[in-house]
Amino acid sequence: MERIFKAWGMSSLRGCVLQIVISIVVVALSVPCIFVPLYIANNTRNNTAAFWIMVIPMSAFVLLLLGGSLGVGLFFLMRRASQLDEAFKPLSLDGKMYLTNGRQYHGVVQGRRVDIYFYRGPTLEIFVEANVRSRIGIGVKSSVGAAVAGMINRQPLDHGDADYVPFSIYANDPQWARDISADPTFKQAAIRLATNPTSYGLYNLIIAPGAVQIQRRYISTKAITPESVREWINDLIAVARIIEAQPVPQKIEDESASSRKLRVDRDAFNLPWMLGTIAFFVMMALCFGGIIIVVVALTTGK
Repeated sequence: MERIFKAWGMSSLRGCVLQIVISIVVVALSVPCIFVPLYIANNTRNNTAAFWIMVIPMSAFVLLLLGGSLGVGLFFLMRRASQLDEAFKPLSLDGKMYLTNGRQYHGVVQGRRVDIYFYRGPTLEIFVEANVRSRIGIGVKSSVGAAVAGMINRQPLDHGDADYVPFSIYANDPQWARDISADPTFKQAAIRLATNPTSYGLYNLIIAPGAVQIQRRYISTKAITPESVREWINDLIAVARIIEAQPVPQKIEDESASSRKLRVDRDAFNLPWMLGTIAFFVMMALCFGGIIIVVVALTTGK
C-alpha cells in the first residue's frame, strides 16, 4: 500500500508542477495578447481598427499556446526516445513510436523474440517469448494486491520458502508453480525481477501462455540503462528455459490469438489513439476560434 501511495504521490507531484508552469505561461501571455488589446479596442472609435487589434494578438495567443504545447511536448518526447533508444541499442532491438507518447522495441535476443513497450505511467513491459502453458504471477506483497486477489477468489501460493516471504505468488497450477519456484536458478532470477530497489513503483514478474514478462509501473527512465535492460532480459530468458525444462502443467492454458497480437504487434491500437489526439487539438482550436469571434463581436458591437 505504501509503495502505491508513494508512486501516486510522485505522479501527482509531477502533474501539479506541470499545471503550475502551464498556468504561469498562460497568464503571462494573456496580458499582452488579450487584456491589453481589449483595453485598446474599447478605446478605439474605428470598428475596423478595433477588430484587427483584437484578432491579430488573440490569434497569436492561440497559435502560441497550441504551437508551444506541441513544441514542448515533442522536445520531451524526442529526448526521452533518445534515452530509451540508447538503452536498447546494444541488443539491436528496433525502436519506434508507440501510441503518441511511448516507445516500442522488437527483435531477437539469444534466439528468442523480445517485445518491449514503454508508455504513459511511466510503465515498462518486457516480453520474452517462451513455451509456457500456464500462469504464475510474482510481486512484492501489498494489501491492495491481497484485497484484489480475495475479490476474485485467488489465494497466494503457500511455497514454504523463506526467500519468497516478501513476495506474493499466484498460480493457476499450484503444484507446477511450486516445482518451478524451488529451482535455485529460477528463484534467484525471479526475486531479482520482482524486487523494486526504489521506495515507490510496482514491479511484477508475470509468466503467462506464450511468454515470460516483467512489468514496471512508475519506473524512472534513469533506471532504464543498457546494463539493467540486459540483466532483465537475461533473467527472463533464464526463467523461460527453466520453465520449458519442466513437465507440462496439469492445468493447461494456451496463448490466444488476441493475446499474441497484443504482445507482438500493438500498432493496430495506434490509429484510434492518434485520431482521438488529433480530434482533441482540432476541437481546442475551434473552441479558441469561437471564443475570439464572440469576444470580438461583443467588443466591436458587430
